[in-house]
Amino acid sequence: MERQDWLDAKIDKEGIDKLVSTYAPHWDIWGSCQYQTAAGFCRLVVDARRTLSWEEAGEALGFRLTHSGVREDALANLRAEIVSDSKDCPWREEPNVENIQSISGAFEFLRKSAGDLWGAAPFVAKACFKDLEVEAQDSPGFGPKLNVLVQSENYRVGLFCALLLDHKLVGDETPFIGFDT
Repeated sequence: MERQDWLDAKIDKEGIDKLVSTYAPHWDIWGSCQYQTAAGFCRLVVDARRTLSWEEAGEALGFRLTHSGVREDALANLRAEIVSDSKDCPWREEPNVENIQSISGAFEFLRKSAGDLWGAAPFVAKACFKDLEVEAQDSPGFGPKLNVLVQSENYRVGLFCALLLDHKLVGDETPFIGFDT
């Protein structure tokens, strides 16, 4: 869409849900069908950001995102957060984070550590951005009640992924693919 089309759209919740499905038409877009709306919302936000500021995109798509910039030491901070997080699990060894050479590499590490994207995307984004705050409406879900509950986070997860893409902390969607659910 053109800039003015985005600004004039004032898309309601139902309209956003329909738009998201057009940006992720296949159920296994990021590996699991449970991440379909996360992938769709990420792509929708990336598309909107081609012509809109973050604030304008948020107004058009019903979210709010603020931060104080990318941390200069984002990768070092992310490594430290992974080590700190592992200390909450006394049965786990301290992870060897020296092998993590990029933000994409951190996603790979988290994926191999039996993480899910619902945990990995906000964890990585919050380690990379200062004072990050995100608000977005719940996304639709399907299946058993627990699946629907977890999938309600998908628009927020998609927003974290779009932010990482927008700031070129990851090169493409590859780091988001293949997580367990």
